Amino acid sequence: MKRINIFPMGDSITEGDGNGSAYKYALFEQLYLAGVKFSFVGPSRNGDIRLPEAYAGHGGHCGYVIGTDDKEPTSLRFKLTQPSYAHALKSAHMILLWIGFNDNGKGYDPTTIGKRYDSLLDEIYAIQPHLIVYCATLFHSSPELNQWLLSRDWETYNRERHREIHIVDMTRPPYRLDRQTGDFPEDDGHPNEAGNRKIASAWFEAIVDKIRELNAEQDENYREPKRVTGIEGDFSPLVLRPLEGKILHAQVKPVDAQVNTILWTSNNPAVASVDDYGKVRAHQKGKATITATSLDGGFTLFCPLSVAGEPVDLSSGMKLVVHDTFTKPLLWDGPTEVIKPAYQKLSMKGVIAGKLCWKKALSLGQQVYLEVSCSQANHRKHQADHYITFSIGNVTLRLSGGLESMAILQNGNLLQESCVLQPVAVYETYGLMIQPTTATLYLHNEMQFCVPLKTPLQGNTLHIHWSGLGRADFTQNLIVKTR
Repeated sequence: MKRINIFPMGDSITEGDGNGSAYKYALFEQLYLAGVKFSFVGPSRNGDIRLPEAYAGHGGHCGYVIGTDDKEPTSLRFKLTQPSYAHALKSAHMILLWIGFNDNGKGYDPTTIGKRYDSLLDEIYAIQPHLIVYCATLFHSSPELNQWLLSRDWETYNRERHREIHIVDMTRPPYRLDRQTGDFPEDDGHPNEAGNRKIASAWFEAIVDKIRELNAEQDENYREPKRVTGIEGDFSPLVLRPLEGKILHAQVKPVDAQVNTILWTSNNPAVASVDDYGKVRAHQKGKATITATSLDGGFTLFCPLSVAGEPVDLSSGMKLVVHDTFTKPLLWDGPTEVIKPAYQKLSMKGVIAGKLCWKKALSLGQQVYLEVSCSQANHRKHQADHYITFSIGNVTLRLSGGLESMAILQNGNLLQESCVLQPVAVYETYGLMIQPTTATLYLHNEMQFCVPLKTPLQGNTLHIHWSGLGRADFTQNLIVKTR
């Protein structure tokens, strides 16, 4: 038996933009259920907690291009000169190469894209001559590259150069992505979950038989991974109000089993739905059962759930003061009175720390409600300097990178912190209710804790500050209400 190391290589479509793993989780799931032996390798790690460590490697980088030579810092050809990238490439048996989305938009000559792609292949094979490379066509951006990939005589090329290169056509049904079918949002070229599953299916169809063939080879270093023998968690019956949320936790036994992925389902999503990370949302009165299933072994836990009572509305009757949306943690480089123009003045310079400030005084009353929907895709970023804070006056909500902890501070002093034992989701909604003498923290409409304030709320300016966070770790929605 031989385990096959797969190196996903490319730009943000491979890395994941606002998504913890792009297409890689869906591909992992399909390959694992097919019974083939494989790992994902690469110098970078994905933050999607559904991907076990052995399957989290990749070589996707936001904004990268094919480039013209190995001197351009944002080109894959430059990446190949870096020791960590080259080392990971040497360990690979197979590459999933998907690059070219950014070249035309960054001013590269589209008529030379085939020649530049050819040079990239030469440099890849110079590092690892025994690779099998799967090259994918693009679903937007470069018809010139698609024509070059699809029209070339690869059979002759492979025979003459003693290589094995295959083309995966992402533009053919049923894998073609388009906005009409809702595969990626109108304002972005990055696939959503439905689009990523289409992409994964195309890769799967192309590579699964080859992996089976290679698995049959003998490798004296191969060892069977530790398997799952059960699943555990607190699944006591739940009673929720409509719109209320709850995060369920489950983990496999033993805890060091290689594939610790949990699959979540609801038998009645109209009453209560659950996402891929165990986050339950109640919708209407009724009953449902939430099921957690281990991907390895299919062990299950069931949580009976009833939805009753009046809908949750933490800010009922409050006046809307701020409602704005941000998607990228970039550096604010210009003065402005409000956040929206500030966002328009953001400049991307590789900066992953910065701040935004609503300089205009907010009209605050006796109660203030701050709600943020924050992406925490990279759960491995849990160092002390990886955080994002939202401050109204002298009261602050602090979220660590990857949802390792949530805290309330006043005048910079910690009032209380809640540590999350297991990172739970890519996208969460937090609420902070500030009253004359207390501050209460909510996660997904579920109260986490309430702390007394040392002094009444002082100041009426909104500040957002972040440090050490990647692109997918910034807030996506911000609401401030007051009464």
